[in-house]
Amino acid sequence: VLFGLTDKLGYLGADNDDVMRLVQIRDLLAGQGWYDHTQYRLGGADGTPMHWSRLIDFPIAALTLFFDIFFSRELAETIAFSVWPVIVGMGLIIALRLVQKDEARDVLKPYILLFGLLLIGLTLLISFIFIPGRIDHHNVQIVALVLAFIGLCSPDHKPHRFAMAGAMTGLSLVIGTEALPLLAVNCGFAALLWGFKGEAVSKPVRAFGLGFALTALLGFLFDTPPSAYGQIWCDVLAVNYLALALIGGFGLAGLTLMGGLKSLTARLIALGILGAIAGAILLIISPQCLSNPLGYLPDNAKNYWLAYVEEAQPLISKRGTEDGVFLYYAGFAIFAWCISFWRYKKIGTRLGHIYALVFLGVIIAMVIYQLRYFPFGLIIATFMLIPWVAQVYVDGKAKSKESVAYIFALALSCPSFWIFPSVFIDKLNPDPVNAAAENIASNSSSAENSASQNDKDEPPVCFPDKLKDYLQAQPVQTILAEPNTASPILQFTHHRALAGNYHRNGAGIDLAIKMFFAAPEKAAEMMRENNISYLLYCEEQSMYATYKIHAEEGLAAHMVDETVPEAFMRIDAVSDDKVVLWRLP
Repeated sequence: VLFGLTDKLGYLGADNDDVMRLVQIRDLLAGQGWYDHTQYRLGGADGTPMHWSRLIDFPIAALTLFFDIFFSRELAETIAFSVWPVIVGMGLIIALRLVQKDEARDVLKPYILLFGLLLIGLTLLISFIFIPGRIDHHNVQIVALVLAFIGLCSPDHKPHRFAMAGAMTGLSLVIGTEALPLLAVNCGFAALLWGFKGEAVSKPVRAFGLGFALTALLGFLFDTPPSAYGQIWCDVLAVNYLALALIGGFGLAGLTLMGGLKSLTARLIALGILGAIAGAILLIISPQCLSNPLGYLPDNAKNYWLAYVEEAQPLISKRGTEDGVFLYYAGFAIFAWCISFWRYKKIGTRLGHIYALVFLGVIIAMVIYQLRYFPFGLIIATFMLIPWVAQVYVDGKAKSKESVAYIFALALSCPSFWIFPSVFIDKLNPDPVNAAAENIASNSSSAENSASQNDKDEPPVCFPDKLKDYLQAQPVQTILAEPNTASPILQFTHHRALAGNYHRNGAGIDLAIKMFFAAPEKAAEMMRENNISYLLYCEEQSMYATYKIHAEEGLAAHMVDETVPEAFMRIDAVSDDKVVLWRLP
């Protein structure tokens, strides 16, 4: 409602992945096969096989078809991608209700709900993960992990909570493999809980194992064509990960039924054997999945694309430490970990508390490894701090009705509070490398913002109406542009893009960089060899300036300097001082 009142509804999320998801859904509704995940308009002649699950495409496509009954297809699509993130975000409200039920002290329960609704409401409105238009899969994955986290933290180890935790852990695996360390923590905790407590927790642990294995199996069948059942992949739920899920889940459930495992030693030995079997299968079937899944990328893609993808950078990188974003990306989660550790010692530590500290600790380590994981820490940390705020409020009011100590606790528990220090630090310590690139490009705008607006309002700076209209009137061709521009090319036209921000498009990225680094005449020859007809430049995209830094005489440098030779025919009807389109004669 707030987004509607402030005229912010109807915009697709400001990320290339949101645009690509919409393009995938459009292709599905246009008749592309359910099991065919290939994006045929990205990369080489055979397209790019995307590793995304149809599990996210399905509800958004269903919403589009439903609203299409009452409205035009364009409006139905807009409504669908606007309401879907809000529907997903409601899962956090369900999780909050569970946290409230788990609280043993009745005096805290109403305030857990009160402060929880406030903090989660602010998170839903402010966090880019859940705002209307965000149709990337990370919001669903985060909600699934939050529900799994709450289920395993259950103080009474209730079977239905552990079944939910197992199913949500399996669902996260179905959606994507980027959170594998967190899934391992969940499975490890359930196994060790049974190992140390035995028969007392057999039912909940059995429920976890069955929920995890069955959800993974159903997700595999939902997404994978029979012809690909034997294929090995490291970035998607394939047979290698399914084997681990089935052996681990069903194996754990089976162990809880074995009456002979009465002693702690016997249970730990049984778990060790099960773990060894799973590990051996992983080493035999897919040892390559133990290494960096992006290590196979061509050198150009690693050095001049991946190295500039901010979410793929470690927190301890120059940008992460000098502009103060450390406090937002990891400081909030570290604060929540410390407060929770202190609080658990004060109220009495139990196994669920140890699990919570390990879970958040692993997230912090993952954020240090790559910035992309910080939304996981942001949401989990918020849930760990909500009971603390309620406790500060109740304890403070018990001492003095005029106590306002809870206001400070509430502020420190709000993720957006932790972004303010970085704003001031950033102004005091600007990044000279970024500044140089911005000076070359003569702009300071975000590439994301120019890459993925919806057609509802003014088109993106890099894709004005005159460019869109011109390209729509031309037969299908392949366009050479820097990777961020692939999204609007696919969204607004029927043309193909050579390079996009996806690791399975590594060959296309590598070829595009080779062309941008080559002398214009050589680049033109390479374009002809690869049936690429158009060359697109946008001043807003700073990667062209970055390419110039690395190849001062390359094609990209000439594009930035507006000295592209006459071998490329400039299309003046759609070109201006910010956007230029060339065509090979």
